[in-house]
Formats: sequence, structure tokens, C-alpha cells
Amino acid sequence: MDTASKQVNEETLNAPITFSQFVKNPITGMLFLCILAIGYLMYDTKQVTKRQEERIELLEQEVRKAHADIRQLQAENSALKVELNLRKELKNFH
Repeated sequence: MDTASKQVNEETLNAPITFSQFVKNPITGMLFLCILAIGYLMYDTKQVTKRQEERIELLEQEVRKAHADIRQLQAENSALKVELNLRKELKNFH
């Protein structure tokens, strides 16, 4: 490997903590890794929360539609009951 590509690799792959630093201070290195893990978990939790909120909104819309359908069916059922009672009374009247 020539020095130019070696320099590019070292510049592009610079880790925030080197292995030698980790060996010298393993507690600090582990704390750094824990901070990274906590940051990732917070990001992931926000993404999951966002997806769940979108899903909840869709389900709420479905519930509203179902309530409207139920009210319409109850009104139709009431009208049919009135008509049925009216027909029974007319049948008994004859």
C-alpha cells in the first residue's frame, strides 16, 4: 500500500477512540461505547414512537368510521322496527 492511500484510509476511517486509548482507559472506552449505544436506542425509540403514532391515527380513523356506520345501522334498524310494528298492527286490524 502506498503512503497516499494509507493516509486516505487513516483519515476516512478515524474512530473516535483508538484501540490503544481503549487499552489505556478501558472504563472510559466502555463509557463511550455505552453513550453511543444509548444514543442509538434513543433514536430508535423515537422512530418506533413515530410509526406507532401514525398507526394509532389510522386506527382512530377506522374507529370513527365504524362508529358512524353503527349509528347509521341503528337508525336503519329503528326505521325497520317501526315499519314492522306498523305492518303487524295493519295485519291485526284486518
